[in-house]
Amino acid sequence: MEPEPRDHLPLTAKFHWSWVILLCSLTSGAALILLGLYLSYWVWERRKTGIALFLYLLITVSLAVSLIPNRFFPMSIPWEDIGTFVAVVWIAAGFVLRREIKRYLRDTEGFDPEIKLLWTSLFSVFYINYCLSVLREGSPTQIGGILP
Repeated sequence: MEPEPRDHLPLTAKFHWSWVILLCSLTSGAALILLGLYLSYWVWERRKTGIALFLYLLITVSLAVSLIPNRFFPMSIPWEDIGTFVAVVWIAAGFVLRREIKRYLRDTEGFDPEIKLLWTSLFSVFYINYCLSVLREGSPTQIGGILP
């Protein structure tokens, strides 16, 4: 028995988008960070390009440090500036992950999937995982027709 042609896609691509939304809602968005870490690690394992992985690790460490109470720091920290920086890195990491996944699929599958910039900027990792789940279920040309 031959394996499914899209078996090499990440495990999270098997999840229906409604389950991902529910999980992210129940974890107050923490599941999106874990999803970003997993997808970037998945790409890093296959292509050995770690820019997206580095950015998602930076986001994770920044958010973990922000949970430490201020009394443990010797001076006051400009949390507003750090929060703005993390938000910009979050958006940039989505675009970097999009580029790395497109390059991986172009090199291994021989096609360039249409993962739209607008939806990537709005929904980031959630949209990228959604596109990968569409690829798992059908043909590469279906992605462009799903969302305008």
